[in-house]
Amino acid sequence: MFKKILAVAVLAITTGCATTSSPIVNTVDLKEIDFSTMSLKEGEDCATYWFGIGPFGTAKVSVAARSARIKKVLLVNNSFKFNLISWSQCVTVQGQ
Repeated sequence: MFKKILAVAVLAITTGCATTSSPIVNTVDLKEIDFSTMSLKEGEDCATYWFGIGPFGTAKVSVAARSARIKKVLLVNNSFKFNLISWSQCVTVQGQ
């Protein structure tokens, strides 16, 4: 019985998941924008996977903007966080 549990645990830990992140198509020249005079709001939305099961959450720009009541999105950042038992993909938006 112990060997079966150990085999399932090893399989769950070593089984990998692949993810892709498409590049942002719309790019803007930010050289002309003075961010020091702006007060930007920031919102974040994450999708988390536990032991490869998930996602729990959405990691959508629209959800992140809505959570911070942003009407005009200026900046978008995509980040990944990895732990032994979980990983998350987060989308952070800043805007007005």
